[in-house]
Amino acid sequence: MKKILIAMAVMCATTYGYCQTPAQKVVKAERKVDTAEARLERAKEEQRKVSEAYRADVKRQIEVNDHAIDSLKGKMVKPLTSPENDGRKKKIEELGNRNADLRNKIGM
Repeated sequence: MKKILIAMAVMCATTYGYCQTPAQKVVKAERKVDTAEARLERAKEEQRKVSEAYRADVKRQIEVNDHAIDSLKGKMVKPLTSPENDGRKKKIEELGNRNADLRNKIGM
């Protein structure tokens, strides 16, 4: 009998502690929504900053590759079909493909 009374007392205390009026529930839910919206805005801002930095870095890499391509083209010997140019042609093609991939990644 003593155990039953203790169990009922615990259940009553727990139920009383968790009971809220509908107005209290609405206020609590509104606080949660406000907090979630604030977190979302901070996350969006952080993502925007990271995205801008990434785009700037990719654009810099594209420029470096373009300069390297121009330099390699300037070093090619005549006639262009010469076997000495094979390595340069391969490197130019690799850099061109890399630039195309980078442009696709950032949507240029």
